[in-house]
Amino acid sequence: MNRAGRGRGHARWWVGLFGALLLAGCTSPFASRPSTSAPRIAGWLHTTGTQIVDTAGHPIRLVGVNVTDLQSGFGVRAERMPGKPLCFGWRAVPGKAASQIWDWGFNMVRLPIAWADLEPLPPVQLPDGAVRHWYNRQYLAALDDAVTAFGNRGISVLIDMHQFQWSPAYTRVSPENVQNCPGQGMPKWLYPTGIKTLRSAKASFFSNQDDVQALFAQAWQEVAGRYAHNATVIGFDLLNEPYSLGKTLPPESLDLDGLYRRVGTAIRAVNRNALLFFEDTQDSLTGRFGVTHPPEFRSVVYSFHLYRRDWDPLGLQVTRDFLARADRWKVPLWIGESNLFNGMVNANPPSGWTGSALAMLAYDKAHGIGWAVWAYAGPSSVVSPGTTDPKPEVLSVLRQGL
Repeated sequence: MNRAGRGRGHARWWVGLFGALLLAGCTSPFASRPSTSAPRIAGWLHTTGTQIVDTAGHPIRLVGVNVTDLQSGFGVRAERMPGKPLCFGWRAVPGKAASQIWDWGFNMVRLPIAWADLEPLPPVQLPDGAVRHWYNRQYLAALDDAVTAFGNRGISVLIDMHQFQWSPAYTRVSPENVQNCPGQGMPKWLYPTGIKTLRSAKASFFSNQDDVQALFAQAWQEVAGRYAHNATVIGFDLLNEPYSLGKTLPPESLDLDGLYRRVGTAIRAVNRNALLFFEDTQDSLTGRFGVTHPPEFRSVVYSFHLYRRDWDPLGLQVTRDFLARADRWKVPLWIGESNLFNGMVNANPPSGWTGSALAMLAYDKAHGIGWAVWAYAGPSSVVSPGTTDPKPEVLSVLRQGL
């Protein structure tokens, strides 16, 4: 070996040794990424036909988990209702969540927020006709902290304007809701004593009574403008589960096209980069839906939630129904929530759920459909109750869908 070659060899040896020592003590946020992982998202995304792509035009499949700490309550942080210790307000996102979600191989989170927390006090009209809002600065700071934490770990964020049982003005009705916790989503001040039922509350919102959708759009504008120059926030889910209520509030009565036009216009006025995710009414297997065409904005994504008892035939049929509509419209399709056919529930998941889950994940991968499971923690979760330890079987199944 000549001198130059030997010198280069010694240099490589020292560089290798130094690199090994550096890595041994390194706490890089990307050091423990598993070999099977979703691609990291760098920069803004946009859509091309039925694909979501990055700035270089490479297809990106969004795969992740819902992180639900900011969706409950009506303004006050971690408030426990008297006599109902299981009923909370919003809470800060757990500090460990970001590093875990990266380590598990995901590339994004869906982060539900609530208008009831964002704007717990009603806006007032000033003498000059302008509207003054009283946005919750503590809540927005917590949202900022969550976005920063996820961004620092290479995890992109999709912010979802959430509702479940519509509003804390009403009690949630579900088998697991043993303490009758309040609903989530729309502010209590929207519903004076004259609007006593959840059905009438939804009807008044979707019919745009008193131009309430303008206030909703302004709330969205506050959030969207906040992240107009922050590429960690890749998108906005315009309204969680805008579902119909049987014959009393059928899909056609919701005018989701009009709602999405108003909200999308408000968001695009302050944020031109983020993807816009739009959800439809639930698939009742009748062919009736609330959305008649995609919102007429660039970079929109069609989204649905998959909660069925099995993949074949029900889950597969629902997915095909939504995929056919997305293909016809030439927009991407994305699953915003799924609990893997109850395989993620903490109490007695059904036997055989893994077969359905693996079949769903394989179908999604083959058709370029991304997903976010429900949820990081809670009654249906990736982590075991009361811990931050992932459920081995759930995590193993999810990794096979990356």
